Amino acid sequence: MSAADAAADAAIRVLRGRASDEEVAAAVVAILARLNSAAAQRAAATRPPARRRWAAPDTRMTRPPGPRGASAWHAGV
Repeated sequence: MSAADAAADAAIRVLRGRASDEEVAAAVVAILARLNSAAAQRAAATRPPARRRWAAPDTRMTRPPGPRGASAWHAGV
């Protein structure tokens, strides 16, 4: 395979200048990070909002109220 064939098969081509392999790799990483960030933002926008735990029924006090009356403080000990 010649250099021309390899350049024709490449998904990314450098149109101006002489980019090194490291510079092309850095550009690819930056592009992929941007695409991943955009995909994460779209997924977060379509996700239903998180349920607030402070209002969840399982966090409410489930213990029955104690006895009432003059000596009710004894029952709480």
